[in-house]
Amino acid sequence: QKKEEKKQKREEKKQKKEEKKQKREEKKQKKEEKKSKKSEGSGGSKKSNSCQDKKRAEKAENEKKIKQREEEHEKNVKKIKQREEEHAKNVEKVEKQKKEHAENEKKIKEREEEHKRNEEKIKQREKEHEENVRKVEEQKRQHAENERKIKERDEEHKRNVKKVEEREKTHNENVQKIEARKKEKEENARKWIQANYRRKSNEDDSSYFKRICTKTVSTDEEYIERITQVRSVFTDLDVWYNEKYLSETKQYYSLVYAKKSTESQVQYYQRLVTKESFESDLNCARRIYILHIIFPSLPLWYEDQYYSYVKSFYETYYRKEQSESDEVYLQRVFTKCTGESEENFWKRVKLVQKTFSDYQCWYN
Repeated sequence: QKKEEKKQKREEKKQKKEEKKQKREEKKQKKEEKKSKKSEGSGGSKKSNSCQDKKRAEKAENEKKIKQREEEHEKNVKKIKQREEEHAKNVEKVEKQKKEHAENEKKIKEREEEHKRNEEKIKQREKEHEENVRKVEEQKRQHAENERKIKERDEEHKRNVKKVEEREKTHNENVQKIEARKKEKEENARKWIQANYRRKSNEDDSSYFKRICTKTVSTDEEYIERITQVRSVFTDLDVWYNEKYLSETKQYYSLVYAKKSTESQVQYYQRLVTKESFESDLNCARRIYILHIIFPSLPLWYEDQYYSYVKSFYETYYRKEQSESDEVYLQRVFTKCTGESEENFWKRVKLVQKTFSDYQCWYN
């Protein structure tokens, strides 16, 4: 573009020189014409016709040259105008190119800055990569070390498992022996109890129950153990469940079902109402009723919050028998238990009604 501009300037200078040269020639021609006119005025008669013809020819020639030069000048002016228009277009192109160049420079600068940032990021990532590679290598080394330790532990574990299996085998054998001895001991104890606590032919209920429940050993623990064994052998004896014989069983029940120092209140209540392995549902309910008499003030028997613990007892013990009339049944329910206060009496009756709310006898 710059070369074209320089070339155009040179052509313009050349054109200007030609115009100046043409003007000088025109001035020179005019001077010659003036001189010719002057010479004609001073010696007009002396000149010949040939000289005048020559001058006219020269004048015609000069006019022709002037006309040619004017035409050439017009052409040159037209060319100059075209070149100026072309120059203006070129200038516009140059401005546009400059603008594009500036925009490109800006983009290049931005890209260079972005490139620098990317290089910094790449450098940082390479650094992180090297650090990660170092960590991976360290992890591989640690993993290999852990694999070795795991292998050693597996081998040790297998040895220990083998030892444990041998010990379990020995333990199971010992447990079987202990169970066998325990069963043998229980069987011997059962036979001994059957032999020593069987009712004698000359004994009535009172003397028999008194004999088996009387404390003949020195400690409470021994007494509890002996009576429990007798209960487990002679499970259906009326002495364990009838209020009539409470004088014989009260000491035993009071010891067995007293609250332990390690028990919470809830744990204690749950133990009182839990059925023994040798008890039927009915005998369990009858035994709980005896405990109700021995421990009449326990909230377990009367409070709604403990109803879920004693519900099964109420359902069994206070169920209306087919042989009972409404009057007999209500008399049984509304009879105060031994040691029961007036307030607790009505609370108990209310729980019985709650248990058997569908009984019509409450509403007749």
